[in-house]
Amino acid sequence: RNQMNKGGQKALVALSQRASTRIKYILSRKNDPEMAIRLSVERKGCMGLKYNLDFANVNEKAKLDELIEEDGVRLLIDGRSFMYLIGTNIDYSEDEINAQFVFNNPNATSKCKCGQSFG
Repeated sequence: RNQMNKGGQKALVALSQRASTRIKYILSRKNDPEMAIRLSVERKGCMGLKYNLDFANVNEKAKLDELIEEDGVRLLIDGRSFMYLIGTNIDYSEDEINAQFVFNNPNATSKCKCGQSFG
């Protein structure tokens, strides 16, 4: 699904319904209305760059960070990671053995089999 920011422009990232539901569930277990999931890109991993998801307080949002809030989902995107994330679609996949967020990033020229590292 496409998400729009407050200005009506296409958002930096889009969440599938499954990813949105999973993030909402994770945040509900924290029982803190100020809690968000922070998405950033770090320089590590087998392909050079790695997605990182962590908890963050929305009050600690840095000046360049973007906070996406929709339907009870709070996703805080690291401002230094924008250039790596533009147009990324985030999905959530779960089967009998594995459960993980899946990043479909049009900026990635290569990615690891684990799906968490890209170049």
